[in-house]
Order: sequence, then structure tokens, then C-alpha cells
Amino acid sequence: MVANHLSRIPSQDLTEGPIHDSFPDEHLLHVNTLTFAPWYADIANYLAVGSIPSHWTKLDKQKFFRKVRTYF
Repeated sequence: MVANHLSRIPSQDLTEGPIHDSFPDEHLLHVNTLTFAPWYADIANYLAVGSIPSHWTKLDKQKFFRKVRTYF
């Protein structure tokens, strides 16, 4: 992205003034991988290695095992 932007900056004479190096199209993004996990990630992990998240309550585990039966 930087090289593309630099190629589009009009050439400036260095004796005229400072170089304006702002990037108006630059954005900072942060992707949280926990919120973008697919809905089937827990099922696939359970079927592959047999582990479930330790922070789940008893009710969460019961719901999960009912759901797993349809995919196993």
C-alpha cells in the first residue's frame, strides 16, 4: 500500500518546502480472532482432540453435547 501511494504522489521540488508525507487512505485495523471464530470451531476441536473450553458451565456443556450428536 505504501509503494502504491508513493507512486501516486506528485513530484515536488525539495527547495519549495517540506515534503507532505501523509497517507489519507491509511487505516489502522485490529481483528480480534476470538470474535471471528466460526460457529463450528468448538465442534471441530472437540471431534479432533476431544477437548472443550474449561470456562463453560454445566448448561453450556449439555447444549454443546446435544449439538455435537448431530455432527458426529
